[in-house]
Amino acid sequence: MTKSITTVWLIALLTGLMSMCAATAQAQNPTSGTTGPLTWKYDTGTKTLTISGKGEMPDYVDYTVNTTNSMQLSPWLFCRERISKVVIEDGVKYIGTNAFLGFKMDSVVISESVTRIGKAAFSSCTNLSVINIPTGVTRIEDNTFTFCKKLNSIILHTGITEIGSGAFAFSTLTQLTIPAGVKKIGARAFSGCKNLSAIAVDPGNMNFTSVDGVLFDKAKTTLMQFPAGHKDSIYTIPNGTKKIGGHAFLGAQDLVAVTISADVKEIEEYPFKQVFRLKSLTVKWEKPLSINENAFDLNVPSNVTLTVPKGSKAAYAAAPVWKEFKQIGESTVGNVALPEARIYAAGGRLYLTLQTAAPVGIYTLNGVLVRTFSAPAGETTVALPQGVYIVQVGDTAEKVYVN
Repeated sequence: MTKSITTVWLIALLTGLMSMCAATAQAQNPTSGTTGPLTWKYDTGTKTLTISGKGEMPDYVDYTVNTTNSMQLSPWLFCRERISKVVIEDGVKYIGTNAFLGFKMDSVVISESVTRIGKAAFSSCTNLSVINIPTGVTRIEDNTFTFCKKLNSIILHTGITEIGSGAFAFSTLTQLTIPAGVKKIGARAFSGCKNLSAIAVDPGNMNFTSVDGVLFDKAKTTLMQFPAGHKDSIYTIPNGTKKIGGHAFLGAQDLVAVTISADVKEIEEYPFKQVFRLKSLTVKWEKPLSINENAFDLNVPSNVTLTVPKGSKAAYAAAPVWKEFKQIGESTVGNVALPEARIYAAGGRLYLTLQTAAPVGIYTLNGVLVRTFSAPAGETTVALPQGVYIVQVGDTAEKVYVN
């Protein structure tokens, strides 16, 4: 009899403990609740998080740098690895800062009632491939979609007027058109998008334009973004450009050589950050331009040959920032257009197409003569080792990259 009572007592105790544990787990990892004036519910079967109600979602802290105050974290943070879909229902007006930072959902459906999306709201959502931006949203905030590694396409509607700093940085966008109404674009908005080969701008936009896929302000005086996926390995910054924006060439994966015209008067921070294949930088200032100490990534001065105008090497070797370049050479030729010649490289060979016969000189970036010959009218090919060369035809020259 005593043994039976003891057994019953033990079963009751274990049942109670299990119930308490379940209740504790439920309290620690709830599947529904409130956040500000809104309610939320996570369906474990469909793996869908639904947020409903009327009003604005609160802002949340970045859980990767602040986990000490749980009241500031998004209440659904515990299931960030399990959510596959997020639904923001009609009535919600604002999606809070960091609301879904680092979540793994595949898609998000946002009601047209939403008029604002907070900073970094969908940052680092590495599985996110589908999202709609409601027509009432006029600003894409800073870092909203940064590091969204599966977000390869997004439509920016005509009502958008501002795109914040880093808004789409390091996403996998393959194409992008800046709408006509956009008036402001922050630094690094499209930096590091390695699949983005060109940035298009609606012809009706009064503030920005695209030149060969590169983003400029409308006056073409500020180079804002050279897409990281741009296919040009050699790029000459156009005459008339006065400023190179911060992080302008960040992550450009195919870029080997850049020429900066003497018209450029300002270079902001880190325009050549993470341009790992860059081997040549040619500048046209007779006197070294005074530039920001962070104009170049740390690896640039060590790995890149700086080519300066003839007679100015000593000045650059003594100038702040420029003196950090380990290899400084002087240009022996100009860098002008060739209206009567076509020069390009492919498959380890240099190709020349001339209308008339002309003397040809091939030089290294440091001005060392590699080869000279007289090329006839028509096409001439020359095999060359991989590298960047200056090809002089008559009195004009062109820089080419042989791969």
